Amino acid sequence: VSGVPSGSSLSLKDDPAGFVSVGGPNGEITRYHHGPLAREHMKPFWWPLNLCGVNVLRGYPLEKRAGEDPDHPHHTGMYLAFGDVNGLNYWSGVINRPGKCVPIVPVRIVKREAGPAYARLVAEHAWGEDLVETQDVTILNAGTEVVVDWTSTLTAAKGPVTIGANRDLAKEGAFAA
Repeated sequence: VSGVPSGSSLSLKDDPAGFVSVGGPNGEITRYHHGPLAREHMKPFWWPLNLCGVNVLRGYPLEKRAGEDPDHPHHTGMYLAFGDVNGLNYWSGVINRPGKCVPIVPVRIVKREAGPAYARLVAEHAWGEDLVETQDVTILNAGTEVVVDWTSTLTAAKGPVTIGANRDLAKEGAFAA
């Protein structure tokens, strides 16, 4: 494959702690968390995101860093969520916020591929009884660069879905990093 360093490849490795590690030519690139940490933070997410060996995402709440504000405990890396789906809060995972907080539950890994040009993970998530998300994430082998291609498809699970009717909750949502 043109542009891919000779002899390098990306890998997907399951970890018993409940994540899939995406490895690259220079070490771990990221992790898809679908186990205990995903349950604790009420959604699956990708964290860290390492570029040249340095995590470019915030540490809190997953890692304490000097000088980093311990706010927004729901900011757990890269994820998709919304603050108002049929009146339910899938964004914050914080019980004292407006709206009933409902977890986004990882259901299964549908597909996994890894090789010299890219690593790809397709996962299915249940947003309560409202939505089924198919998350398709591809990490390209770009040498020292990190390229993430992310597609999420949301499908109504049991009938009509309204996103963003409550203005107080609708301000929170979509793709976060």
